[in-house]
Amino acid sequence: MSYLTPEDEKNFGHEIIDLIQRGSRQAMAPVLDRLEERDEQLREGLQRAAKTAIDHALDAAVPNWRQVNSDPRWIGWLNLPEPLSGCRRQDLLNDAVAQGDADRVIRIFRGFIAAAGGQPAPSSRPASVLPASYPAQSSRGRIYSREDITRMAALHRRKAISDEEYARWENEFIRAANEGRVKGALDPATGCQP
Repeated sequence: MSYLTPEDEKNFGHEIIDLIQRGSRQAMAPVLDRLEERDEQLREGLQRAAKTAIDHALDAAVPNWRQVNSDPRWIGWLNLPEPLSGCRRQDLLNDAVAQGDADRVIRIFRGFIAAAGGQPAPSSRPASVLPASYPAQSSRGRIYSREDITRMAALHRRKAISDEEYARWENEFIRAANEGRVKGALDPATGCQP
């Protein structure tokens, strides 16, 4: 939506309007940066609260979920497609966690327990050595959201990060997309996360 009319451009000229717009952007950049930082803090707080709520729901519904989460078979099972949707179970778990959908997370854990014959295997290694599959973490690396990508692009446009640093981020985002580690991105062919 443009607030400028053709008469404004005729009266003041494109150069003056461009100068005013650039000056306005420069003057507002610190305010927008603070708002984006506050927005990110709020988003992170909401994610922590959602994870805590999911953890409490899991504690009540699947008391051994932490043991399940450290079972190597769990990691393998999550990398298989879910038979009805064809989507990888890890992607379904990531989406459920991202949406704060504790019921879906519980159903995924219960599905594994049922498939494993009711009990997770005892771990021969400490849980901290095993890949963390919950929450929203892939065995291949960090899961990114579209908001993460948009935020980094905005920081680059405002020159808050260098071209070199942005190039590193851009390469990581491309690698993440190719590996199916971008939350919310759907494969148009399957309708599932890649």
